[in-house]
Amino acid sequence: MTLEERENDLFERWKKTLGDTDGVFAKDGVANEERFNSAKYKVLFLAKETNNTNKNWDTRDYLKNGVFYKRNGKPIIATFSNIFRWSNLFLNHLTDYKEFKKVPKNKDARVEIFSQIGMMNLKKTAGTHTTNIYELKAFIKDDSPYINEQINLYKPDIIICCGKGVYSGFKVAMGEIVEENTINGKFKTSKFIGVDFETILIDFFHPQARVKVSEQYELLRSIKEQYHLWINKGK
Repeated sequence: MTLEERENDLFERWKKTLGDTDGVFAKDGVANEERFNSAKYKVLFLAKETNNTNKNWDTRDYLKNGVFYKRNGKPIIATFSNIFRWSNLFLNHLTDYKEFKKVPKNKDARVEIFSQIGMMNLKKTAGTHTTNIYELKAFIKDDSPYINEQINLYKPDIIICCGKGVYSGFKVAMGEIVEENTINGKFKTSKFIGVDFETILIDFFHPQARVKVSEQYELLRSIKEQYHLWINKGK
């Protein structure tokens, strides 16, 4: 089975456990199996939930096509500008802040980055603009076996936890972490060691957080330097 077939099989089983969701189950995951597995680092963005109630929503479709609105063909700026920047830094070893700031609008350049990453929500039903953190915790507890199974499909090298509650949610679903550190007194980083993979876990901003791009850059650079010997494994 391809990775997408295994994802879809998981989603079908997962959806049956959720009861009445009015048909909404937000699919997500890896856009391109070959490119993800051959990337310098396998980077997975872990988020809380989508607020899109479209019954056919599938984040993978957007990643495959460079993340453009289907209705007007314009690039999606909110959330995905920072996802592009953070991905680009790890995938291409950026050391130039001017390059980090750039977010192209042409399709080929966007597909080049977005086709190499994975994006996953802990909660598969749609929420609202502001996540109900208590509801999220309940979903994570109930859905832990499925969350665990999905993450294990990817065996990522780096997981960027996007926003408050995601890092702790990962620990509930996946279990013990090791070597927890704090970067610049703000964000936690750690390692998770699974049965047949280990990953760097980064507790970070939500991509829509109002944080200066320069601050994002310096924090991610600090994290890269902290884990340099481990992540510079040279694919």
